[in-house]
Amino acid sequence: MKKVINLTESELINLIGRIVEDVDVSNYSEEDFIGAFISVFKPWVIKNHGEELSDYPLSYLSKKYSDEFMDFINYPSGERIYRNSALAIGRHILEKELHSYKNLQQTTRFTEKFKKPLDAMIRTLNLPDYLSVEMKEYDPYEVHARMIVDFPKLLKSNINPDEVEKPGAYLVKLRDKVISFLGAKIGNAKFGELEFSNIVPTNNETVDEWVKKVLNKEIKKKIKELPQAKEYLHSIKFIPNLRNLNGEITLTFKQNRYGSNFNRNEFVVAVKKLLSDMGYNENVLKVYR
Repeated sequence: MKKVINLTESELINLIGRIVEDVDVSNYSEEDFIGAFISVFKPWVIKNHGEELSDYPLSYLSKKYSDEFMDFINYPSGERIYRNSALAIGRHILEKELHSYKNLQQTTRFTEKFKKPLDAMIRTLNLPDYLSVEMKEYDPYEVHARMIVDFPKLLKSNINPDEVEKPGAYLVKLRDKVISFLGAKIGNAKFGELEFSNIVPTNNETVDEWVKKVLNKEIKKKIKELPQAKEYLHSIKFIPNLRNLNGEITLTFKQNRYGSNFNRNEFVVAVKKLLSDMGYNENVLKVYR
């Protein structure tokens, strides 16, 4: 024979608080916590202490009844220094699922729902061959548009970075097209709106590969073979800047010997010529001292 145990509302609340794991409330704002407190606290006061309290100020009700209410919701005694904090109590209410909000988040992924129009929009950007767009969506409607720069192709292109559109500008155009043609409302994904972030890294895998296989093994070797490099060249440093479509080689030199005819500017010119002879665009792969 099954045994039926009858619990009061307060006993049920306490039991739930002990056995239910805390809900993740990281997506909620302070306003949401305060709203949860009001949604639960005010009806509880009216139910337990009379309808006539419905028009009383919240500050009065909180001061008078918060201790009793915190007992009711099994609020930890060690945290009750925040007894009048609607925010802290509201957070506890949501964590223990004593109140919940309607889920406004989308369940389908934006990039899957609009795959064909998105692909078409990317094509209309007319990207140069050294650029491509990668779109990631780890959670519904949280879209990350990342511009991929093919660094080896960029280095041997014939562009002047000061005269062409930068990668970030293409992503802004894509975002504007998404808003205009797909009717997407940009905002917070937890409210069913689209979060669309533009990402243009200063570095990427193609840069790392080029540095490892070409710069370190070929270019640096050739530079060190130039006349007087052994005596006066101290170091060769490289910094990529994909957002501005360039990379910078910086040469540092040892101190000139007394009576030396070594000219640092001429050495830089020789390095630029070496790179040009290897097919590199001097506007993209810059050399400084």
